[in-house]
Amino acid sequence: MSSRHRNERAAKKEIKRLFDRSFDIYRLNYKARVKKHKPKALLYGIFAAFSLYTIGFVGGYYGFSNNLIPLAGFAKMVWIFMIPSIVVGLLTYLISKNRMDYPTRVDIREYITELEKGDGLLWKFFPLWEKYDGTTGPTKKALAWSQEKRTDKLDLEDYTDAIAALYHILDEREVKALDNDVVEKILRNFGKE
Repeated sequence: MSSRHRNERAAKKEIKRLFDRSFDIYRLNYKARVKKHKPKALLYGIFAAFSLYTIGFVGGYYGFSNNLIPLAGFAKMVWIFMIPSIVVGLLTYLISKNRMDYPTRVDIREYITELEKGDGLLWKFFPLWEKYDGTTGPTKKALAWSQEKRTDKLDLEDYTDAIAALYHILDEREVKALDNDVVEKILRNFGKE
């Protein structure tokens, strides 16, 4: 009895080790990797909006000071010029953030392609997700498409969210609390039984 219990625990620990060896969690953590780009892109957006507004304000003030524009026209122009400045600032923010995120997206896409070549990898942990989560959504889609070898068309956010969900399941539950059927199915998927 004692040796059987030890063997079950060893098999359950093997699942955690398989997951850790299979995926580089930091490399697949898209949200954490692109988080550092947001402040810099925000500064670019603010600078673009401020620059455009300053140009409009200086032009209006020049017209007002040389009596080319009346005071009411200058006041209206100052308020109206905020709208295009904000739009340009937002567009600058979005474009610069996407440009900064692009190398990270390419790196993750290459890593996913490397992981999923052959018969796939993510789908092998499907029994774990099915037993402890089982909701429909991006995780189920990523697992199913991994099994169908269609991950090249899958959004990388869906794939990285699926990895995060599986990691959370393994991290949340103690390794010894995994169901034996789940352990056997995963080991079978890896061809270890």
